[in-house]
Parts: sequence; structure tokens; C-alpha cells
Amino acid sequence: MNYADAERVDSVMNSLGYVKTGKMEDANVVIIVACSVRQHAIEKIYGLNRRFEATRKMHPLKTILTGCVLESDKKKMLKFFDYIFPINELQKLPKFLGKRKPIDIKEYLSITPAHNSQFQAYVPISNGCNQFCSYCVVPYARGREVCRDPKEIIEECKCLIEKGYKEIILLGQTINSYAHKGVNFSELLRRIDNISGDFWIRFLSSHPNFFTPKLIEVWKNSKHIMPSLKR
Repeated sequence: MNYADAERVDSVMNSLGYVKTGKMEDANVVIIVACSVRQHAIEKIYGLNRRFEATRKMHPLKTILTGCVLESDKKKMLKFFDYIFPINELQKLPKFLGKRKPIDIKEYLSITPAHNSQFQAYVPISNGCNQFCSYCVVPYARGREVCRDPKEIIEECKCLIEKGYKEIILLGQTINSYAHKGVNFSELLRRIDNISGDFWIRFLSSHPNFFTPKLIEVWKNSKHIMPSLKR
């Protein structure tokens, strides 16, 4: 999901006229997409403080943090990040950067991503989680589950396939709990599988509670879903 988040951040920054640089020290704006699911990833973000300080001695620098961030980490990271915001409020980023150009979107999953690959595309179908597993911080960092409109998802997949993308990876914190406007995950998979073209489908991450016989049936009879399961 963090890769998909980063592609949407790229899209917003591109639309505002920013250009990527290969070195953090050359940047005027640094945006970090965090993953609180892995403690090591958070520890690496804390380690960026010295690099930020060194860069600020050379030129002005704005530092921004988004993605999956716990409140406890957010309070500490505000000491060396100028701005911290939830990824689902990505449309507010231009205002923070002092840009007057508006982004005409209702919510962040509607932002067209700037894909980093011409072969593989991530397609988030939901954000957040309702499960509150004892070992996981996602519901606290990303909030409750919000699912995308199935028509929007299918249209995005069609466009990607028409552009020649071969691997469509559907994303969600608990992907097979997807339900929106009477369409559950099994039905969504069936509709995407029926799209014409030469491609294959992967999805992650699944939850045992929502691994239904219907999902297995759709998978078994599919033309494009890969015969392996990613946790």
C-alpha cells in the first residue's frame, strides 16, 4: 500500500510542477511515506533527522511525513518534520506547499497515480481496516475501512490493461473484506477477470475471516488470477 501511496504523492507533486531529484540533499521538499506496521521502518525515519539538519544548512528545506503513522510517533516526529498529514488528506498538500492550484478530487484514492513501472500497477480498492488485530496498528494509523466504488476500480483496471500493463495488483489492508454498493470482493474479482486482454491479477493482503467458498470458486474458474496467494 505504501508504494501505491507514494505513486499518488508523485502524481500530486508532478501536477504542481515539482521534479524529482536523485539525492535527498538536493531537494527543496522531502516527502516520506511511513509504514508503522514495521518498527524498523519507523526507526529509519527517526534516523533522517541529521540529514535534514545538514541539508537545511545548505538551502531551505520542507519536510513532510504521511502514510501510516501512529499518534505516539507523530508527536515525536513533529520535532523534525514541518508537516504531518494522513494519506487520505493528500489533496491538502498543495495548500501546505503554498500552491494556489487546486486539486479537483473528493478523496485521495481518486487521484490518478504516477506509476513507477510500465509493467506492474498497484490498484488500491480500500484503505484502513476494521479488524483491530492485537498485533497490528493499521486501524489506528489509517482509520476505519473505506472502500472504493467498484465502477471506479474496474475503469482504472481497464485503462491500465489498454495501456499494456501486464500485472494488476489489487491492494487493501484486509482486501477480501471489500464491500461497496452491493459488490463484495468475489464479485469485484469476477468483473475484473472478465476484462478482455492479456494480463494477470494478484491481490493482497487477505484475511482468513473473509476467505469464502465463493471467493475460491471465482478464483478456480478465473482466466487471469494468479494461482498463488500472497499474505
